[in-house]
Formats: sequence, structure tokens, C-alpha cells
Amino acid sequence: MNLKKIAQLILGFTVFSQMAFSTHAETFKDFSVIQDMKKQGAAFSESFDVDQNLRGVIAHYDGRDYPIYWIKNTEFLIYGDMHNVNGENLTEKHIAQYPLGTDDIEIWEKLERSAKISFSKETNTSPKRTIYTFIDTNCPYCKVQWGKMQPYLRQGLNIKYIPVGFIKPESEQQAALLLMADDPYQALKEVEEGKPFAENIKTSDLDINSVKSIRKNTYLMEDLGIRATPTSFYKGIDGNIYAVEGE
Repeated sequence: MNLKKIAQLILGFTVFSQMAFSTHAETFKDFSVIQDMKKQGAAFSESFDVDQNLRGVIAHYDGRDYPIYWIKNTEFLIYGDMHNVNGENLTEKHIAQYPLGTDDIEIWEKLERSAKISFSKETNTSPKRTIYTFIDTNCPYCKVQWGKMQPYLRQGLNIKYIPVGFIKPESEQQAALLLMADDPYQALKEVEEGKPFAENIKTSDLDINSVKSIRKNTYLMEDLGIRATPTSFYKGIDGNIYAVEGE
């Protein structure tokens, strides 16, 4: 399903609403068009209220986000970015922070199963909160985030870094080297604080399982629709999983 296909589905919903709309539908999950999109591989965030008359949801497919808004108590959906009268793009905020939806448990399990670099031996045995963060060794914003998070780590925050390889061709090899290190966290710390990698890393020097793990992480990142690093996932006090993109 591409952008054009999703637009066609939404257009078809608004034009042929009598065929696609259940008169008793109260949430996005009740809409036939949403069910059709799910069958074609789209995932969805939890729906959220924009105001008393408008509800939104973010459709997620093939690494891209597609905002959909429902005018409550009507048979119509609006597809595309939403701006207020001052020109502010509200959709950017909705995408930046939103509950990831009905498969939260599955998403969290996937994060837990990923190849991670944790706060090493210094990890608090009873962390106040756990955050999973996707990082790339060639991401300057990851380095900025690293510095900002240090005070919170000392206070008990538990960050589990998920290295991926997508910004540069050498990112995958560099990430694999981190996993291969005797102390992966210390190796990551040195890199995030400015230590350069050796040039011309030889494929023969890499552990194939570490390379595979990095590729799986990158596939997971794409599957979750992440468009940039760092992107962090955490559970809110309401039990939902939230994603925050950027440093």
C-alpha cells in the first residue's frame, strides 16, 4: 500500500460512505476502511482527541506516517496534515508523541528481544523507568541525546540502546563491532563521546551473528515506521507505549 493507495481508500470512504460506514461506529476500529487498511498491512496508533468534534489516528505503513482525522458523529474522514489558524502543523506533534496502539504488548516484546546495549554493569537493579532507544553510530543527534540523558541515568533511568545501521554504509559494521566488544556499553560510551572507529573495517573481522543482529534491529526500526534516530520508546503511567523522535 503506498501513499496513493491510502488516499484512494480514504477518498472511497468519504464518497461511498453508505457502503463503508457502520451507523453504530464510535471508534476508528469500527470503520470498514480502517479494517481494509489493516488487511493490507497498515498499523495504527491509538486514536486521540484533537478537540470535542475531531478525533485523529496515525496510520503507519512502509516506514511512513499517514494522519487520518474523523469528524465525530459524521460519516467523513479527513486525510492529510492538519494546521491551525496560525499555520502551526498540528500533525507533526501528533506523530512525534502518540500511543502506538492495540499491539503494544507485541511491540514491547519485540523491543525486548532486540539486540541491545544496556547501561552495562552500572544498571540500576530497580530502574524507575526503562526506555528503548534506536541509535546509529553516525547520528550526531544521538550523541547530543547521550549527553543529555546522563544525569537521568544516574538517577535510576534505564536506557537500552538498540543499534541500527542505516545512515551510512559503514553504520552496520560499526554497530556490529559494538556488539562484539567485551563491554558493549563502554564501547558505545566511547563512540558517543567522540572516539572514532578504525577506517576500512574488514568484513572478515566481523562476527556474522552480530551483523545479523544489527540487520534485525534495522528491520525492526523500519517495521515500526521509525524515520530517524534517535527514537525512543517508553511506557507511560497509563500503560500505553509512546514513541519520541529526536534528541
